[in-house]
Amino acid sequence: MDKNQSEIQQQQRDAYDDEIELMDLLQVLWKWKYLILLGTFACAVVAAIVSFNMTKIYEVKMVVSPGILKIEENGKRLYIDSLQNIQTMIESGSFNEQILEGMDKPAEGDLPEDLEFKVVKPKGLNALNISYETADKKEGIQILSDLSNLLREKFKTVVSYYQQEYEIQKDQQSNELKTEFQMESWTAISPT
Repeated sequence: MDKNQSEIQQQQRDAYDDEIELMDLLQVLWKWKYLILLGTFACAVVAAIVSFNMTKIYEVKMVVSPGILKIEENGKRLYIDSLQNIQTMIESGSFNEQILEGMDKPAEGDLPEDLEFKVVKPKGLNALNISYETADKKEGIQILSDLSNLLREKFKTVVSYYQQEYEIQKDQQSNELKTEFQMESWTAISPT
């Protein structure tokens, strides 16, 4: 048993010798402290120089929601167009040429060759988040404003059609109420 016990003790000493002590690691770090600090400082200076020399990119955003044309008797809403169709029109560049034609040429640089909009449909909302990234804030605001006006113009005929239909229905119902009221007045006046 003494032999087994001495073998176990020898294995424990070997395992202890294989372990790395924390003090050994700290001594190595302390020895190279100036090189570590110099490397960290150099990386910070390089990162600062790069970030200050990069052009600033602004993200201009707007939210678009299709208008409700009418609400049917069962409560179902009829929208101007589906969100999917509006998103497809924007992402496919249907309005890009018109937007670029209407823009003033900036004093610095040229107009963008292509407009890339990011269009996202938030969960649970009947709306689209549209964003545009640019180095010039005013240009981005003008581009999204023009896009909004073009969308409004695109659906203007549909809206005016439904407005006319609504006015016709309103006039018809008003005439029916007048006729009904006159009929009730006649029956109330006429002797029985």
